[in-house]
Amino acid sequence: MRSGFTYTGLFETKEDGTTIYYYGRRDGHALGYHVDEAAMRSIRRLYAELFAASVFGISPAFTAGYRWTALLLAAVAAAFFYVRHDRLIKTLPVSLYPRPPFRKRVMLIGRSMSYALIVPNIFLLPAVAALAFSKLDGASRLSPALIWSVVIVAFAAWAVNFAFLFAKIKARVSRRGR
Repeated sequence: MRSGFTYTGLFETKEDGTTIYYYGRRDGHALGYHVDEAAMRSIRRLYAELFAASVFGISPAFTAGYRWTALLLAAVAAAFFYVRHDRLIKTLPVSLYPRPPFRKRVMLIGRSMSYALIVPNIFLLPAVAALAFSKLDGASRLSPALIWSVVIVAFAAWAVNFAFLFAKIKARVSRRGR
């Protein structure tokens, strides 16, 4: 038996058909906002614009050696996102539904994700990290703080992918048992 709502990371659709966008305080008692289809598209477009700016602007500038330019681009993109997002959020009505706890959000996102997104990331993250570090000229020139921060971020992403895979498998096994 499936639950009466869907959760896709940013938005949750309840049993009565209302769609909630959770934003604000990060504790478990933060309230969400009711969104319609147009607001949902606007919020997704904002996140897509920020992703595109980071992939096509900030990352190439950083890898080309223009670190201060990349930092400036990141600051401008973050400020642009914050201002537009804040304007959009102020127009939305507040929801009375409490935000689901972190563990439940991970389970809900993992259930709705595809295996095609989860499984390749589990193998690609270590492979890309190993390839990137093996191709460096003079790896000893890198600071240990940078190396450890990259390793920690990659490990966190890897752990999140394993959590999503665990949620997907658990949902499938519990569905089979019924």
